Amino acid sequence: MLGAHGRHSTQAAAMAALATAAVAVTMVAGCGTSRAGEPGTAPAPRAAQGGPVAGSARQAQRLAGELLSHLTLPAGARRVPWHPPPALRQTQIALGVTHQADVRRLWQVPMSLHGLAGYLRAHRPAGLPFQGFGQVRSGGQIYSENTTFFLRPVPAGIQSAQLTLEIAPAGRNLSTLRADGEVIWYPPRSAAEYLGPTRFRAVTVAAGSFTRTPHTVRRTFTSPSVIARLARFLNSLPATPGGLTGCPMVTATYAVTFRHSAGAHPYLTASVNGCGTVGIVVNGQTQPALADPAGLITRAVLAALAGHPGSIAPVPGHTTPVPIPSLQLVEPLQPPAGQQADADGIRAPS
Repeated sequence: MLGAHGRHSTQAAAMAALATAAVAVTMVAGCGTSRAGEPGTAPAPRAAQGGPVAGSARQAQRLAGELLSHLTLPAGARRVPWHPPPALRQTQIALGVTHQADVRRLWQVPMSLHGLAGYLRAHRPAGLPFQGFGQVRSGGQIYSENTTFFLRPVPAGIQSAQLTLEIAPAGRNLSTLRADGEVIWYPPRSAAEYLGPTRFRAVTVAAGSFTRTPHTVRRTFTSPSVIARLARFLNSLPATPGGLTGCPMVTATYAVTFRHSAGAHPYLTASVNGCGTVGIVVNGQTQPALADPAGLITRAVLAALAGHPGSIAPVPGHTTPVPIPSLQLVEPLQPPAGQQADADGIRAPS
């Protein structure tokens, strides 16, 4: 048996010795945007048992219409045909999202822009918390004003649902009101992305640093409980609805790779670069990306590399990659004679 100091030294050496191991992640530098939800294999019609529930276009369209029904209009408001003025032609829904529904209406209201804006904030839609408002102005003139309300919580299968109200002046004591019920839903995942933990005998977690001295650390676990925990994390993530996501400056990437045995080729690799999505490759085939806004996979990898595979990092919602400490050892780890692998794959004396 090793004492605490001996075990710590052994684990530290093991992690450091793997500094230059290959990792199936893509390094990204600088700020920019990431396009999620690229086409992959055919989606499964239903989620696997215990997996996330997928939404549908029909569900999203119905919910978007229900959001509009919560709107309270002032006396004299008159619905008009859909010919919005230039100031109201742009919707607030996320750009590039392919799985979205937008039910919209247009009214003429006998109130000034400021008067109508005040009325709408004073008569907030029932059950829809106020999110915020903004204005489009130039040279002291206000061209439009918008107010947004979000539905919380959202039904299963729905990523987000909001009611967006936009106002533009249409004459003296007259305004045009545009209302959009905007809903984004989660599409089904592909069947290949679901993991049966008992099918695998090894899982490798890896972190790659894209700094002045790029390096990679990784650690392989053979414990069934660790494999099952990481598989549950992946199985719990929904498919991303797509769209453009703003990314912070990425200094590190993370990956989880499942194998049928310690020496087998990778079956599934999940990679994260800090943009809120998880790239999935199964047997060399790219699958639809998964959504991970809370950074669950990143936190799980960091916890496992720190020697705590049974937990996740204690910072919920963290999505910005954490820099990896520089490592000096570059020789691959070779177990001395008389040593064997323990439950989590770290070599220790017998």
